[in-house]
Order: sequence, then structure tokens, then C-alpha cells
Amino acid sequence: MTGSLDSWEQWLLKQAEPHLRRGRPDDWDHTLRALRYGRALLQEEKGDAEIVITTLALHDMGWSRVDYTDFVEAPPEKKKETRSLKEHMVQGALLAREILDTTPFPGDRKERVLQIIACHDEPEAVLALAEPEALLVMEADRLDRFGPESQARYRKMFGENYLREGRSFLLEGAKLWFRTPTAKRILQEMLGQAEKSGAGSAGN
Repeated sequence: MTGSLDSWEQWLLKQAEPHLRRGRPDDWDHTLRALRYGRALLQEEKGDAEIVITTLALHDMGWSRVDYTDFVEAPPEKKKETRSLKEHMVQGALLAREILDTTPFPGDRKERVLQIIACHDEPEAVLALAEPEALLVMEADRLDRFGPESQARYRKMFGENYLREGRSFLLEGAKLWFRTPTAKRILQEMLGQAEKSGAGSAGN
């Protein structure tokens, strides 16, 4: 990478945007929010910012290459078992390689990014990597499931009932997904705000 991290992020987003726009509804906006959460985590938690930002910018491009009907139709607890969920990680890593291969991004660091993208929606696999960057990527990605913007997104993708059906699954998953003190604090703040506004949070 040459130049600042900010300029690198903007370049990556320019490459990723066409793919994200062709993916699931609002994958582009989700990616921007995940990046904001990632930067918030990096302010207080240890981790290689370049790896985290690069991975978050590119992590969901693979949805543009898969038919995700099975993901949309599956109930909350079954979405992790769908073919398209697994395939979007594989395709995302392939697309990320195509982009990073055009840059001087070091090969060993590129492989770390691709490894995280290839398993970012499999919490057990992410945790098995035992890398702070992989954990921060997962936390940033999944924090967005609890924000107010997620409700409109999930209503659009899955229907009104999903907001009720998915809440207990989401809260149970939070016990596994969030490990750093900063992520746990941000989550509690978001849940508190949702409670005050009378809005529930759900999603996948």
C-alpha cells in the first residue's frame, strides 16, 4: 500500500462498489457501516489497521456472484447452513484477490486478508484463526446487525416477521461473536438506545 490508510480505503471502496451494488440489498451501505465500526474498534483495540480496513472494504463482494435465494428463505437459525452463505465467502476471496493482485499489497498480507474473507461469516473458523484482525473484522461486521439501519435492511430482504423471529437468535449469537471490551460496550450502547426508542433489533 502506498499513501495514507484513508486513501487506500477509498481506492478499495471504488473497486468494491460495483460488486457490492450488484449483491444483496444495501450491501454497499452495510460495508460503509462495518468500516466505521472497524475504525471505532481499532481506536481502542490492538490490531493491524491496514489488514482490518482492507478486509472490511472487500468482505461482502461475493454476494454479487451467487444466487442467495436460499439465504433469504431460510429461517434465522438456518441461514448459516445455506449454500449461498458459504459460497459468497469463497467468491468474495476470489474477487478480493483479483483486486489486490493489481496492487503492490504484500503477498503475505494479502493472504491474511483473503483467509479472513473466506471464513468471515463462520464465527468458529474466525476464532480458530486466533488473530486479532480476524476478530475485529467479525465484530465490526456483526455490530451492524444491531444498528437501527439494519431493521429497514432486513425488512426489505426477509420481510416484517423476520424482525421478531430473528431477535432471540441474534442476542444469543452475540455471546459468541463479541470478545473485545470495546465491541461489548458498543453493543450494549446500541441495545440501550434501541430499548429507549422502543425498537427491537434483529437480523443476520
